[in-house]
Amino acid sequence: MPVAVYVCDTSGIIQSYNNRAVELWGREPKSGHTAQRYCGSLRLYTPDGKLVPHEESKMAEVLRTGIGARDLELGIERPDGSCITVLVNIVPLRNGAGELIGAMNCFQDITERKRAEKEREHSLTQLRALAARLETVREEESKRIAREIHDELGSALTSLGWDIEGIQAVLSKSESGPQLELLVDRLRLMRKIVESTVSAVQRIASELRPSVLDVMGLASAIDWHAQQFQARTGMVCQCEYSLEEVHLDRDRSTAVFRIFQEALTNVLRHAQATKIDIHMKEEAGEFILGISDNGRGIREEEKSDQMSLGLLGMQERAHLIGGQVEVIGIEGRGTAVTVRVPLADGRSFALNGGHR
Repeated sequence: MPVAVYVCDTSGIIQSYNNRAVELWGREPKSGHTAQRYCGSLRLYTPDGKLVPHEESKMAEVLRTGIGARDLELGIERPDGSCITVLVNIVPLRNGAGELIGAMNCFQDITERKRAEKEREHSLTQLRALAARLETVREEESKRIAREIHDELGSALTSLGWDIEGIQAVLSKSESGPQLELLVDRLRLMRKIVESTVSAVQRIASELRPSVLDVMGLASAIDWHAQQFQARTGMVCQCEYSLEEVHLDRDRSTAVFRIFQEALTNVLRHAQATKIDIHMKEEAGEFILGISDNGRGIREEEKSDQMSLGLLGMQERAHLIGGQVEVIGIEGRGTAVTVRVPLADGRSFALNGGHR
């Protein structure tokens, strides 16, 4: 059999075993030998490395209680010094009268599987560390680009607008004529284009890295973005918070703000909503942000869809800062997104008080 099997009587003495058990133990016990009770291994260990004496093993417990054990992980040390991890299942054995007469242990080698799991966990940890680093780099780059756009391009456009305004003022004092009027009209159009471009530059810079997040904090940034979203989409955004000051660190504040942006984007793309309610509060050592809409309601299959990159991104951002995102949808009644983030260093915080 590919699975190791052995049987003990009620005193723990091994009565029988198969070849696979001998292979995994690394030695062959003497059947019926009183010095080898409960298990044929040299030593047993818990998954965290604690030595388990044979008389305190799960087999001994099953023989005392008559209650079986399922899917128990144990470490086995063999005479050559090597160790393996096994998955143990023990069933009590009873006679026709229902009396306990022994127990049978079926166990299998899962060493390679555990090694693969550890390697996968290590790779996942590395990937998440890389994602966190990339997120930090992206935010810094966005901040730098936003500053360059605002300072360089914004200033140049503003100066150009002033120059056009000055030329218009000079031309308005000159003698009128068809050519002059045409030139004035063209300058007026150019000025409108410059003003529109300045607004676009300011919007792009704000979306890259809203200065309000650095200057006034998370609550004001969320409130500001909600107003901008309402002005742009026509959806009513009601933002409520009652506490006074935010003390989340920069990384957590940035992550929460990006999750909030993504949540609003998802509402715009999929929810078919007309109103969004936003709540912020502190509760039980956590910062809690709630975003709920009155749209069609997200379906369960949509939440688990591997192509739902927006939801996946929100959850991964929350994970990187030790938080979590919960998404609940009720068909025809809307979707509620709840973001929970532990307070940094155990400090409590409050939000800039307000109601919009």
